[in-house]
Amino acid sequence: MPTWRDYEFNVFGDDFKPEYFNQFLKDNKILFVIKIHPNEIKKYKNKLNYSNIVFWEIKDAYPYLSNFDVLLTDYSSIYFDFLILNKPIIFTPFDFEKYSKKNGFYYNYNSVTPGPKAKNWEEVIKIMRELLSGIDNYKEKRLEINKEFNKFTDNNNSERVYMEILKYD
Repeated sequence: MPTWRDYEFNVFGDDFKPEYFNQFLKDNKILFVIKIHPNEIKKYKNKLNYSNIVFWEIKDAYPYLSNFDVLLTDYSSIYFDFLILNKPIIFTPFDFEKYSKKNGFYYNYNSVTPGPKAKNWEEVIKIMRELLSGIDNYKEKRLEINKEFNKFTDNNNSERVYMEILKYD
């Protein structure tokens, strides 16, 4: 789930080799689901027709997050919600310098992103191989960041909102 940018950018980076990546996915029985911003879907969808790479054209991904084993994202805030699941997150800040100068961050990026930062697709594959072999060095850090940003994780948020509304009646 890459973040939309208001400047020209290839979300796959310069070193993406789709045939090689798709073969890696096939060999490891992985379905790679890409949720690209609606403004950019046409730019990529028809160029990547591979068996294990699927473009997801759904408006609201949040109800489906628990169906995924790993999240790949660059700067999207969706990872804060994915943290509740305590599943691995691979960060792909391929254009970190440009993005940080142009857009900036609310927080120190490296401090609040509990997962490996891949600089290219070879690193993404290396990290995915580690995860497949059971190596996940960020479990505790995800829990720590989750506690910092997700105060309530008990499925009672609707009730809390309702009770707050009743106070003003």
